[in-house]
Amino acid sequence: MNSVIRQCGIALVLASGLLIGINLIISPSYLRYMEQGEAAFRTSSPYLIRLSAALVDALLLLIGCFGLHLAQKHASGIFGAVAFAVSFLGTSLLVAVEWSNLFVLRAVAQTSPEVL
Repeated sequence: MNSVIRQCGIALVLASGLLIGINLIISPSYLRYMEQGEAAFRTSSPYLIRLSAALVDALLLLIGCFGLHLAQKHASGIFGAVAFAVSFLGTSLLVAVEWSNLFVLRAVAQTSPEVL
């Protein structure tokens, strides 16, 4: 049990470092593509890298959320269980949004940019 909690904690640390890297390094590099239009923006390589990193980050957050609940479940009680359920649901929805941005909207922008 302790090794699972430890690995989930490592996932949270990695997720926070990756989030900082995404917002400080990757995101500013694709801002120039926004001037060229939505389709050019969504089909650019920096956007693909950013979305891939954001999807990995969201998955790491999901794992870390689970580990945080395991570590605190005895002390947090009912309120902690409800808070875990809400945060797990929200992070799962974040994973779904990142997944659709990466695999659906990017494909739409590549095949028919006028639809976008």
